[in-house]
Amino acid sequence: MADLLTILVYLLMLSMFPAGAAWLVIFVMANRRRRALMNDEAWGAFASGAQVPAEQREPLDNDPKLRRMKQWNIVLFCWPLVVVIIAAAYFNFVLPQIS
Repeated sequence: MADLLTILVYLLMLSMFPAGAAWLVIFVMANRRRRALMNDEAWGAFASGAQVPAEQREPLDNDPKLRRMKQWNIVLFCWPLVVVIIAAAYFNFVLPQIS
């Protein structure tokens, strides 16, 4: 039983690499979509870190595809942290008890 659980945890740990690649792809796609929705002046302000005026920010806030990309970006960014917590708990607390 311990061997099967250990294999499952290792497979879970291997899932961090595709999650990282998917995060990077979605990050790039979201930035391209953001760039397409903004005019040059708003993009210049956004790229320099300045606050984008509300009237130029409205297309970004109301775009469902961009919102979905941001949500997936958050999930994929947090995935490695969740995997590390699960693996640490398993290897430090569960595995010593069952082996």
